[in-house]
Amino acid sequence: MFNYFRKPASFLLISVRPKKQSFLLKRSVVPESLTYTKEIPAQKIAGMTKQAFFGQTLIIIFIFMIILTCSDFQDEDFEISALDAKACELLAKPDSSSINFLLPSIQDFDSILTNTIIFENVIGVFDSLDQRELVVSAMDTGKYVLLFLPGIDTNYVALIVESSDIVIYLDDFVQLNMIDLDGNFVEPTDTTIPLETVFYTIITEPETSDINCTNLKGRSVYKLADKKYLLQIICMDQMESAGFFALVVLEE
Repeated sequence: MFNYFRKPASFLLISVRPKKQSFLLKRSVVPESLTYTKEIPAQKIAGMTKQAFFGQTLIIIFIFMIILTCSDFQDEDFEISALDAKACELLAKPDSSSINFLLPSIQDFDSILTNTIIFENVIGVFDSLDQRELVVSAMDTGKYVLLFLPGIDTNYVALIVESSDIVIYLDDFVQLNMIDLDGNFVEPTDTTIPLETVFYTIITEPETSDINCTNLKGRSVYKLADKKYLLQIICMDQMESAGFFALVVLEE
């Protein structure tokens, strides 16, 4: 009798895992022959840093100077001179406070005189004007209103002053020439109108007009050596009034 023993079956379990796929990433390699590296010396870098520093410093200084200049300009006060303020006040006054006279023709002095040869007889013309009281002088209480004869564009008036420094103000566009008794032209030392004079205004009472220098058209400063002169007055095309203008003479 046979004993038959069956061996238990043995099982070999084999687990199979899926094989991982590997991916190869290719890198682009730049050949060494094509690479370029620039080495900057340390001294040059330091120089560039100094230049940037100095540049920034100059900009800061420039900005500071602009601010300082603007501050000084704003703080500066521009005032009209007392002489200009007086002239503007006199020119703004009504004509009732003025001295008016009609300027004669040059032929009234001498029938042979013309504007070209008058310089040969300046003293005679001056004496004739003086005798007729056609004389202007420094006056701080009013103005002169000079009237032209129709058709006469060149006129003369005598000037008598006490001071060597005078300023003549005009309210219209006329050419003013000063002639000494020797027949020589006397040039003004200044013919500009300061900005503070141009924009000068005095606010008055509501019922009266403000005083300003809007009607000031001419301002001539003279330094004179004598007391008597002849004023030659020539009408210009830009004249705003017809045949007359106002004149103020003030002594400094």
